[in-house]
Amino acid sequence: MEINRIVLSGCAGSGKTTVGKALAERMGYRFLSAGELARQHAERLGYSIQELQKHLANHPDYDRELDAYLTRWGMENEGYVLDYRLGFYFLPAAFSIYLDVSAEVAAQRIARQNRTTEFANVVEPAVVLKSLSQRNTQMKNRFLDLYHVDFTQTDHYNLVVQTDRLNVVETVNFIADRLKF
Repeated sequence: MEINRIVLSGCAGSGKTTVGKALAERMGYRFLSAGELARQHAERLGYSIQELQKHLANHPDYDRELDAYLTRWGMENEGYVLDYRLGFYFLPAAFSIYLDVSAEVAAQRIARQNRTTEFANVVEPAVVLKSLSQRNTQMKNRFLDLYHVDFTQTDHYNLVVQTDRLNVVETVNFIADRLKF
């Protein structure tokens, strides 16, 4: 069986975008990131990603629009890697992968990437860790409220990869080996 639809999920800092781009390149697939689309939406509204998360808690229209768009796109296309936390839920025919990471390692990664606009222009790992924890909790609760689904439950996925001790190349190799690609 050829796997030509892959969705990546995980908390912020797990490597969804970085691993997704590298995996798509290795497989000769397209890459699309729900996170990047959300960041662009936040920028259009003049929000940080944190502010957008808070806004979406009481205004779920954008979540619904984004989910409808990504579901339609995912069903109409093949040969892709999609960074989409709820991909396992909306695209059950896709091969779903959960990238697991400890909060501490996720905070270190984000601080190293200097993603300052996501964390009020602060890149100290301790500050990022606190903000990241709040962000992940808000997202988890938002999706529970909206769809009654917990994207952090690993039994939803075809493959779970603990990425704390793996770099991008090792993570991609691990996934490609499991996919026999």
